[in-house]
Amino acid sequence: MHAQVPVVRAELRPAVWRPNVPPVVKGAAVMAAGTIGQYVFRRVVTGLLNAGARKPRRFVGWPRGDGMVDEAQIITETVMLRRVRVRRQA
Repeated sequence: MHAQVPVVRAELRPAVWRPNVPPVVKGAAVMAAGTIGQYVFRRVVTGLLNAGARKPRRFVGWPRGDGMVDEAQIITETVMLRRVRVRRQA
């Protein structure tokens, strides 16, 4: 009978994954997709709430003497944060 002895293998290290697309491009794509998604969502919700009854748009014209207009302005901001932890072995 022949006994089989385990073979000594070289130490294998895990391969470092590197994305094909830079993180800045991914971030810009996510921001653009989010903005487009918000726009589409608002259009759909507005269309459902108005139930197809469209009012003619009134021309606001130039602002009055106080600089205020009848319609309120809404500002939305989206902030993205990416946290990366790197462990280095000495």
